[in-house]
Amino acid sequence: MSVKRFVTWILPAILLIVFSVLEIIGVSRQAEHAVYDAWLHLKPKVEEREEILFLDIDDLAIDQVGVWPWSRDIMARGLLVLREFGAGPTVFDIEYVDASPLAVDGQLLQDQIPEAFTREFDDINASVELLIDAIATGQIPISDAGDFLGDLRNLTDVVRERLLERVDDVVQNNDVALGNAAAAMGNAWFTVNLILEEEGAPAETLAFAFDRAALTSVSGDSPLVVDARGLRPAIEPVLSGSRGAGFPNVIIDEDGTRRRIDLLRRYEGEWFGQLVFAPLLDWVGSPDVEVHRDRIVLRGALLPGETERRDVRIPLAEDGTLLLNWPKGDYIESFRHLSFYTVVYYQQLLEDLAFNLALMDESGYLQYHTGNNPLGVWNYAEGLIADALESRDAGVLDELGAVREYFIREAGLFLDGTAEEAILGDVTSALADPGLSEDTRSFFEGLLQDIPAAFSNTRSIHRELLRSRELIRESIPGSFIIIGFTGTGTTDIGVNPFENEYVNIGTHGTVVNTIITERFIDDVPVWISIVIAAAFTLIYVLMSRRRSATVALALGFVGSATVVVGSAMMMLTVRLFLPIVAPALTVFFSAIGQSAFKYIELARERNYIRHAFTHYLSTDVINEIMKDPSRLRLGGEKRELTAMFTDVRGFSTISESLDPEELVKLLNRYLSGMSDIIMQLRGTIDKYEGDAIISFFGAPVPFTDHATRACRAAIRMKKIEHYLNEHFLDERMSPSPLSTRIGINTGDMVVGNMGTLTRMDYTVMGHAVNLAARLEGVNKQYGTWILTSELTYASTNDAFVARRLDRVRVVGVTEPVRLFEIVDEADGVTDEVTQRIDEFHRGLQLFEGQEWGEARGIFSRINKAFPDDGPSKLFLNRCTRFQKESPPDGWDGVVNLTRK
Repeated sequence: MSVKRFVTWILPAILLIVFSVLEIIGVSRQAEHAVYDAWLHLKPKVEEREEILFLDIDDLAIDQVGVWPWSRDIMARGLLVLREFGAGPTVFDIEYVDASPLAVDGQLLQDQIPEAFTREFDDINASVELLIDAIATGQIPISDAGDFLGDLRNLTDVVRERLLERVDDVVQNNDVALGNAAAAMGNAWFTVNLILEEEGAPAETLAFAFDRAALTSVSGDSPLVVDARGLRPAIEPVLSGSRGAGFPNVIIDEDGTRRRIDLLRRYEGEWFGQLVFAPLLDWVGSPDVEVHRDRIVLRGALLPGETERRDVRIPLAEDGTLLLNWPKGDYIESFRHLSFYTVVYYQQLLEDLAFNLALMDESGYLQYHTGNNPLGVWNYAEGLIADALESRDAGVLDELGAVREYFIREAGLFLDGTAEEAILGDVTSALADPGLSEDTRSFFEGLLQDIPAAFSNTRSIHRELLRSRELIRESIPGSFIIIGFTGTGTTDIGVNPFENEYVNIGTHGTVVNTIITERFIDDVPVWISIVIAAAFTLIYVLMSRRRSATVALALGFVGSATVVVGSAMMMLTVRLFLPIVAPALTVFFSAIGQSAFKYIELARERNYIRHAFTHYLSTDVINEIMKDPSRLRLGGEKRELTAMFTDVRGFSTISESLDPEELVKLLNRYLSGMSDIIMQLRGTIDKYEGDAIISFFGAPVPFTDHATRACRAAIRMKKIEHYLNEHFLDERMSPSPLSTRIGINTGDMVVGNMGTLTRMDYTVMGHAVNLAARLEGVNKQYGTWILTSELTYASTNDAFVARRLDRVRVVGVTEPVRLFEIVDEADGVTDEVTQRIDEFHRGLQLFEGQEWGEARGIFSRINKAFPDDGPSKLFLNRCTRFQKESPPDGWDGVVNLTRK
């Protein structure tokens, strides 16, 4: 197997298998988590439903109520307030799994017990005094006194029993109190912890937990549902008053982040709902729950704010969990929050108001109220509560809110009515009586100070109560309430995709919000990710295998980026997460491998090209070829180029006078000088044939001024020839000067690598190449050194001074060609040379017009002035011959050159 085939096909297949296996066994899970979190940050902000309310046991509550954990009677009183304001499901994220110690009712002990003892003993004392007075006055004979003493002892026993009962009431079981309040509230939910470790529980406890917390409307099954091995419910006194319970267990991913949660778990064949899922089902109309591997369906749910029941489909992730659609921001910034102290404070204000009104009633102030006695309303409300707690019937409290509101309104009417003014008026009138004693007057004067203070203080309580009630009225009614400890001392803090410190109670609000907004997040099965990886890899291989290394690498990056962007767009548009490790990394590393191999091949090819062409091409041309080696592929292409052939006159004679080493030395020095000029002008040296150089301009790197470059190279070669010959003669490297004849022609040629894949030459061929070779030889007949065709000269745009010569047919070429002798670059010619060339052109015009005599005179003058001028000597001889013997009829001036 070739390395190329391995890199192109086998390596991507191996990478696909490796990354697919890593995806399947979960090794890449942490990387996928990081991508998942990044996509969550890109998606729009989550809609936060107003129905969700966190009732926080926060720092304010701890500061005002006391150190956590609180006595459970505080939570009990809070539940009654929530019932008063029509709270929805109220979920405790607090595990009441242990019994609390018995407590003392402080208010009963401080207020009611002393009052009861005083009242009962006052009754006994009064009875004793009456008995003594009756005996002393003779109303009761002494003989009958014993019977009355027995009655007195019986009365004492009855009083003792009543007092003992009141003392027993001081000791309070707060667990029972919380359970009773939960029952009276009617919509409280507690915890039933489902644990993975095996933990036994009494049969009666399990039966009770099953009865209170197990879901009865669940059908279906899934192998992904967690089967717990232990159950730890809230204690029976508390749980007994609940509407139900759910498990608070959460899932923490390997990196410590909470992204998902179980909605359902089983224990001994019974179904249990997550802490808020169980009350949520009740909240949305107790729909039937169907469990499938990839979804949970709520049949006939009535979501908040809707009027018709419908099915709600909850998609489950590949592991059977619900992916949480977290809100952005920290816990306090998420959803609505209310301090639990607000509830406690409201209850405290109610009791303070009732207490103050009771004191004012003892002083007779309530007699001035024209409406109903607010204390009577208060006592009625307290009676409702007592009845509800005793009967555990939530219906008893249906009118609690209205009664308490009526109490507050009547209290306000009393406080803000005419009672205070009337009382002060009566006190003032009493003070006007001159017969008052000093003590009585002092008492009435004190009332003038106490009455306004009492009313003012009670009004303050009433105003604060109204404000507190309004705050609760705005927050509580109909809310899905979650209660938990969030104070500074809490350790229940975790990590979610947006926050490194997020109070974990917020997880439950996110569960509720995700379901009722139906803004679910789902994930694509791993096998689909693997199929996508295979498809993208195959497409990449097919697209890149014949491309360059750079393009192959770019295609790999594009392919990987497409997977990444596609995954992000799926999350943003349809909230569907596509795992990207397998597809993105398979394509990416396939691109790395293939590109690395192509770069290595390219480097090897470039080194070969550079080594092969260093002596034939200029550095610039080689660099251009390095950028695109395909220019040197096997095969040719037709292109307009300029070919140049050079040869040294009489080199055979010179070579015969030198031994081989001297000959090689001479040739190397000569060819190096000439070749350097060709390459400086970006020409390509085709080959060396002894002293001859075959080269061309315009390939492999194309340029339009190839004719100009070739002519300029020829002129410079003739100039450097002079310096080379001085060197050759001085060092006796050659017995005579080396004189170079050059032929140049421009035209369509086939250029390319000719040969085989293992041995090839980059060369040119074609009619135009042959003409360039013929022109080099034609120099001998004209006595010139640089000959070009008319097309070559025309292509130079007058960059050179040239002498026009015959139109000729050379051997092997049938089309007549006008010959030009390149004299020099236009800016390097003297006036004398220009005049001579102009005079020669006049003679040539006369010659072609068959004006032999006049033409002969011109050529004769030039020849006398310049005896070495070959063209003038040639045309002088022709004129002399044609004067003696005219050319044949139909002569067109074209000369057929029969010698190469």
